[in-house]
Amino acid sequence: MIVLVILYPVKPLTDEKKSSKQGHDFLHFFLEADLEDIFSIILAAGAGSRMGGPKALALLGKVTFLDAVTQATVEAGFTKIAVVLAHGSAEIQRRHDLHALRVLHNADPSEGPISSIRTALGVPEIRGAAALLVHPVDHPLVMASTLKVLVDTFRSGGWDVVVPTFEGRGGHPTLFSRRVFPDLLSAPPEMGARYVVRREKSRVLRVEVEDRGVRMNLDTPEDLDRLA
Repeated sequence: MIVLVILYPVKPLTDEKKSSKQGHDFLHFFLEADLEDIFSIILAAGAGSRMGGPKALALLGKVTFLDAVTQATVEAGFTKIAVVLAHGSAEIQRRHDLHALRVLHNADPSEGPISSIRTALGVPEIRGAAALLVHPVDHPLVMASTLKVLVDTFRSGGWDVVVPTFEGRGGHPTLFSRRVFPDLLSAPPEMGARYVVRREKSRVLRVEVEDRGVRMNLDTPEDLDRLA
């Protein structure tokens, strides 16, 4: 496992450094990837039983989790955003303006978040993207600047997986290059996307960020109370 601490903004590689890495497969493809080539996928299909309802509808003050994640994603510069829904889909769509997002429906969310990732990869446009930023809706405190760091890191190094860490511990969202899409599609349901992260650690870059939100998984009303 390689750990890299990056101070944002990340400087692009010089021509000299680029030429020194000619042997790295697909490097130039990754260097040229920009936000037009990367899809942000918001996972919001769960029932949210511990929260008392779908987490997309849970509130941070007057803002829903889904609105908070969407706002940060837009502020980070993403133009291709999809949200995967299942439980409470009708109510979520009624209470949000999702015209700028691609709304996908997970027909069988029983296998957890990996089923929503597979739903997204079932869309040809998404499957053809350079990478996916997979953002669980129960991590609504992640800052837009953190999303930019993940994208800049991906572009500058050609890693297959980029994981944010805070105080040395991994968090969300995670960026997956399209080289690992087949692994996501074949991942065991009980492990989900962790299967890809742990399968070959040399393909994974963990990036330390100054954003506690990457570790703040808000699952229950008590979690929200602690934020007050």
